Amino acid sequence: TKLKLKGDKSSSHKKHKKNRKREREAASAGPSFDEQDMELHGGWWTVDNFDQIKNNISIELGNSSYIMALDTGLFTLGVPHADGEGPDPTEQLTAIVVSETKIALKSGYG
Repeated sequence: TKLKLKGDKSSSHKKHKKNRKREREAASAGPSFDEQDMELHGGWWTVDNFDQIKNNISIELGNSSYIMALDTGLFTLGVPHADGEGPDPTEQLTAIVVSETKIALKSGYG
């Protein structure tokens, strides 16, 4: 805290906590689902922030093409899917949170 002296004319600003409170509420409200986008991707939705990356994820590149795990441990780009079709099981990866900014990806192989 700052020492206040009698007769000091400095204006005391109160910090606006509403903005920070609204940001926290928006972040903890969960994912914002776009129904039309979910229908195009077989019930899968877009992640808005890092905290939503948990459990099974799929990474889309291009138009309905997902990163696919091979049995050799490598990743490649899978074939494009039709609208309304989600990723195949080989295109679904498990995300493990390593730190606040990093994740590890595990495939279904091994």
